[in-house]
Amino acid sequence: MFANRLTDEYNEGVNEFIRFAVEHAEDPSRIICPCLQCCYSRKVSPTELKTHLVCYGIDQSYTCWTRHGETREEFGNLKDDVGYALNDVDTNSYDGNRFDEMAAVLEEDLRDCPDMFERMMNDAEKPLYDDLLTLLKDMLPKNNELPNRTYEAKQVIRSTGMGYKKIHACRNDCILFWKEYESLRVCPKCNESRYKKEYSTPEKVLWYFPIKERFRRMYNNAIDAKNLTWHADERIKDGKLRHPADSPQWRKIDHEYPDFAQDARNLHLALSTNGINPHGVQRSSHSTWPVMLVIYNLPPWLCMKRKYMMLSMLISGPKQPGNDIDVYLTPLIEDLKQMWETGIEVYRRESFNLRAMLFGTISDFSAYGNLSGYSTKGQCACPICEDNTHWMQLENYKKNVFLGHCRFLPPGHRYRGWRKAFNGKREDGKAPLPLTGEQLFEKLKSLSNNFGKPFAGELVTNRWKKRSIFFELPYWKELYVRHFLDVMHIEKNLFDGLIGTLLNMVGKTKDGLNARLDLLKLGIRTELRPIKRGKRTYLPPACYTLSRKEKIKFSKNLHGVKVPEGYSSNIKNLVSVKDLKLKGLKSHDCHVLMENLVPICIRSILPQKVRRTITKLCLFFKAICSKVIDPGKLPKLQREIILTLCELEMYFPPSFFDIMVHLTVHLYIVEEVVEFCTDYMSNVDSIGLLKSRHLNINPDSVSERLRWLANGPSIHVLSYTGYLINGYTFYTKEQDDQSTIQNSGVTLVAEAMHVSSANDRNPIYANMSYFGVIEHIWELDYSKFCVPVFGCKWVDNNDGFQIDDLGFMQVDLNREGYKDEPFILASQAQQVFYVADPVDMKWSIVILSNKINANNIDDQDLEDTDVEDDPFFGTSQLHESDPVDDDDLYLRDDHDEGIFINPQVMASPNGEDPPLTSPNGEVPPNTTTKKRSRGMTTMKKSAFDVDETRKEYILKSAGKSHRQFRTTMGKYVRDADGNINLKPPKKYENIIREADGLVFVKKRTEDKSFLKLSEENRKRASKCPYPYRKSRAGYRGVEKDIIGHFRPVPHPISDRFRTSLKSGGLIAMPLNETGSEPVSFPTKETGSEPV
Repeated sequence: MFANRLTDEYNEGVNEFIRFAVEHAEDPSRIICPCLQCCYSRKVSPTELKTHLVCYGIDQSYTCWTRHGETREEFGNLKDDVGYALNDVDTNSYDGNRFDEMAAVLEEDLRDCPDMFERMMNDAEKPLYDDLLTLLKDMLPKNNELPNRTYEAKQVIRSTGMGYKKIHACRNDCILFWKEYESLRVCPKCNESRYKKEYSTPEKVLWYFPIKERFRRMYNNAIDAKNLTWHADERIKDGKLRHPADSPQWRKIDHEYPDFAQDARNLHLALSTNGINPHGVQRSSHSTWPVMLVIYNLPPWLCMKRKYMMLSMLISGPKQPGNDIDVYLTPLIEDLKQMWETGIEVYRRESFNLRAMLFGTISDFSAYGNLSGYSTKGQCACPICEDNTHWMQLENYKKNVFLGHCRFLPPGHRYRGWRKAFNGKREDGKAPLPLTGEQLFEKLKSLSNNFGKPFAGELVTNRWKKRSIFFELPYWKELYVRHFLDVMHIEKNLFDGLIGTLLNMVGKTKDGLNARLDLLKLGIRTELRPIKRGKRTYLPPACYTLSRKEKIKFSKNLHGVKVPEGYSSNIKNLVSVKDLKLKGLKSHDCHVLMENLVPICIRSILPQKVRRTITKLCLFFKAICSKVIDPGKLPKLQREIILTLCELEMYFPPSFFDIMVHLTVHLYIVEEVVEFCTDYMSNVDSIGLLKSRHLNINPDSVSERLRWLANGPSIHVLSYTGYLINGYTFYTKEQDDQSTIQNSGVTLVAEAMHVSSANDRNPIYANMSYFGVIEHIWELDYSKFCVPVFGCKWVDNNDGFQIDDLGFMQVDLNREGYKDEPFILASQAQQVFYVADPVDMKWSIVILSNKINANNIDDQDLEDTDVEDDPFFGTSQLHESDPVDDDDLYLRDDHDEGIFINPQVMASPNGEDPPLTSPNGEVPPNTTTKKRSRGMTTMKKSAFDVDETRKEYILKSAGKSHRQFRTTMGKYVRDADGNINLKPPKKYENIIREADGLVFVKKRTEDKSFLKLSEENRKRASKCPYPYRKSRAGYRGVEKDIIGHFRPVPHPISDRFRTSLKSGGLIAMPLNETGSEPVSFPTKETGSEPV
């Protein structure tokens, strides 16, 4: 049993076991298999049993073969393990078929219990728990210490430091009935009762979980104590941002307070809070606020684990505390002050004084205002710009928007002078500087706090509603950044507005009738003005407006994406191809779509300038959410996001720029990777996930491992369709095709030799990435351990790999290479997934996957793609010579699928249609015609290599030349008097083929549709009362005719004529007003005689 499975001794033991089992079995052809794969759950034939025992090995704890007929002579002491009890079951009492039926019943889902029974169970919860404790106490030996009642069990929990305090609060959030107010029954500020009128229950309760004992208990665990010093002992210190300990703020704290920094065991904490609905009913307005503490001493993959996220208090509802949250934070702040000033005594092998400090707060934008005291609503909602916020209230959209991002550009930048591209004004302002902690404290120290809902309406003289309670911490004003914004909330809000505008989703789009009327009010982009068409209003397609064909293409591209397991939600469930919209988006879904999938799905739609700007915005969020950031590259990211926001202002309407869009310009100020934890998921063994079979070999057993490797693997190889290793779940390609997820993509970084030619004698060795898909998953059995290997189909890097100008890695999965080296060790594999490129479907874009199991993290897992290596960053799609004043910058000319507004949507409250007027008071025309494309629309890439930024201009110029040449040839055909065999002129013999020339002549002389159209045009022209003049020479002819047939016009008439022209129209004059005849122009019928 314990011998090597490759030896004769093991084979003899297997034969002896099978002989014994066959002799004692009821059915010799069906024997219970004790191998490690079956685990007594199957009956197999003797031949298959031998194969299993040799390939998989036998359960080495199965020393007495009770399942196969052997009886025990002595039982000895009874074991508590269920496995030993099962070994005592007599073989005759085991019915395999019955067991299978019972197992199938266990897997069936139970029906939902009736509501009445569920309510009864809820009411009986406490009595049942008391009875269960009594039952367990009776089962245990006498004089055991198990509690008898629920109350006693709670007392035991409190003794471990897991207790809590219930502190009553005023219903108006004025005070806590705590300390000096503990004995009061009425609030001393608002005179409201502490208790509800008909009951003795308090109006509002704060649940406080003291933190000092919990910190002390963490150091009682050796593993936790080691993890709490990771930031000082094991962190990579190369100047890059991987952890809050790499930030300038951490370094400043160490410099300002060296006594705190010298002990690595001291804690750095972050506080986070937001409102939740504990009842799970979406329509309910109940809001409960948990306050969480995160420990930054821990490594990134542990910070957000449930074990280390500390619930410090729970503020009960039903209404949110709002600006009065400081009242509830008082107990926590007092403990934090004590943890900073005096600390607590903790024992870990030796007694030491444990101190802690609050590193900052993390929240969304609304909770930011509650914690900091700054009013994040209204005109000056930006807490960085404050009174220098550039805001504008749109008259029709009825909301405040935040523009003017050109002031963040360097002085003299060309964007500052582009009036029409922005708000019609030149930007000469400067970017505001944020206040330091000392400056803000000096500004707020004289501000008196008056908490409570009855006092919320008192006049506030500035944007700050209170002096935050956090300033009671001695070090708070020394921090560079005190309140961090959760970037995923900003990302979600921005993504909702962007996708809603592109897909014109009702309720989420930032474009519409009011947005277009505001453009007219500002006097910019008048070509986008609303146009009345009967009873409806037509909005011309802006440069960001998608046609229906583009919406379908975008939706189908997104709907067809398959991502690895655990990477995100099922993308198919988020996309409605029928309704052409996205639905059910969570914050993490928006995070994945924004940073990875949307830039790919828009590659074949939208004008290039708009598409590149949106891609730059997405890649900015991807860059700041990376696992590692080089601080030296943050200024470059800053410049890129400023340019990106300016370009968004050129294309999107002002209504698009709410406060969330504006906040992106300040994200770089933090210089802190607040998102550092989101890339790591908790180590949870979920039901249905494959179990990792990768063995961690002890380094001390290397020699023994080599000995087993030298013996070679078993001739029997296990084949899998899925495997969990390195924190990834891998599938074979065949399994992927049957699944809704994509787990077969794999990449390997290996050292390769690079030569410039066959004669190169100085090769260079460098790391190279290889991409492929898994076709086979094999597990080689070396008796003592197993080695998994992947058989892959690799992409040829020479012809099947490229990087485009936006930095996307593209592979051609049909270009197979390296067929002689298909296998790699599974431990070397990293997971990627592929998304088809909408521009060219033969190419697939590579996206790196995230680990779903973060149990073992090494230094490589803290690395990420280098931002600066991305060729996209540092480029801008607009150049000095770009025609910014061209209307095509804002209006799409490749389709006319604008937006139609129904009368009931556009009607004003008084029942009248809103005035559709331009800034000068003119009423736009009631109808519009399709903008005819007067140039070529396509260009063969094989024949022309044209800069994309000049492609549109070149196509228009080529179209103009083509029309002029066609007109010249048409005149040549007309002068030939219908000669259908007319050949091209001699000077065009080398340009026009004779066959093509005959087709042109035939169309102009015999094509009935063309001749009919020409005749209609001649009749239409004959009805014109004035001669048709074209070009400047034609207008000079008109001038000669007027001078030759009319006497000089008297000055009164000429003055009146010029005044009329300046005022926008002609004024009717009586015949004999000046004693002269009225001015007239020649016509076709009367020649040059006046009419």
